[in-house]
Amino acid sequence: MTPVALNYMDAQKLHIRHCMSFEFDRGLSGAAAAKEICEVYGDGSTTKSTCDRWYARFRSGDRTLTDQPREGRPSIVNGDVLESLLETKPRQTTRELAKQLGCSHTTVENHLHALGKIQKYGSWVPHELPANDKVQRVSACVSVLSRHQKSSFLERIVIGDQKWVLYINISRKKQWLNPGQKPLPDVKADEVRKKERNIILFTK
Repeated sequence: MTPVALNYMDAQKLHIRHCMSFEFDRGLSGAAAAKEICEVYGDGSTTKSTCDRWYARFRSGDRTLTDQPREGRPSIVNGDVLESLLETKPRQTTRELAKQLGCSHTTVENHLHALGKIQKYGSWVPHELPANDKVQRVSACVSVLSRHQKSSFLERIVIGDQKWVLYINISRKKQWLNPGQKPLPDVKADEVRKKERNIILFTK
């Protein structure tokens, strides 16, 4: 899917450049050439600055219509590799993907859109404790009840001047998916309690 989309875009660019070369040979200015090309192929097909840049190249004697090699990171990404990275971890950002692919994040974003990918949030699902945490909670409860049966102490506990502040620290990431693909669920984080003051008094 990616090579087809990219080849089509390259073919369109090359065709517009042929039109600019033709208008240059006709003797039109860059502004006039851009106006005529946009009238035929639609607004945004090219701009005056683009035509002026290619006109300067033509005047120098270079009539090739392909892009010159650029220094820096590549602008081409292997679509299969990108798909594989998303299947492994769909919540990755474009910058995280770009770091792995050795290109710019804008290049990754352009290829994601070319692949038809869109961003979605996963639906909330209740937080589920691991088996080990469940065992520890049960063990703590049994220990407290056992102590209370041996020597009653719960009624001697007085809790006063206690204040809890609840806040939610949520960190969610969108997932790059196909339009009809369901996102992975987002597990709800436990409420984080920040204790300001907690005084526990034991009566004699």
